Amino acid sequence: KKFVADHILKYHMKYQHKEKDKHSFCKLCYVDFKHSSHLKAHKGNVHTSKEEIEAFDVKLERSSLPYKCKFCSERFLTENILRYHNLYSHKEERRQDMTCEFCNKVFKWSHGRKKVMKNHMKNLHNLDDYTVDDQEPAPKENDTVKNFMLLLNSL
Repeated sequence: KKFVADHILKYHMKYQHKEKDKHSFCKLCYVDFKHSSHLKAHKGNVHTSKEEIEAFDVKLERSSLPYKCKFCSERFLTENILRYHNLYSHKEERRQDMTCEFCNKVFKWSHGRKKVMKNHMKNLHNLDDYTVDDQEPAPKENDTVKNFMLLLNSL
């Protein structure tokens, strides 16, 4: 590409071919930010516990971290980091249908689904203190079940 003046080339190089900041990767969330200032803001907003702040100064072995993502099997230091990861990395997976583990009733995704499931657990299964884990998607119906249902319905 040709430029009319040298200062236009320099401007182009500065804004079109700039390198990422070398210090823009969050080692706790495994997120690469465009600028180090974004990482700094992220740290201040997300990683506020003493444990997380101290973790930035030590080498972490990913395989030994206690909190495992149910969608991608990535591991994290705290439940807070796992929650952040699920919120920003697995939006579509969290919108999948969920199934009651006791009666297999399927709950479609909606904004009030957690409350509906909690009421279902309380009213039908007498579980007053049941907490809904919206990270666990409904299992997909496999071919064996599908074929069985087709056979059953054809009789």
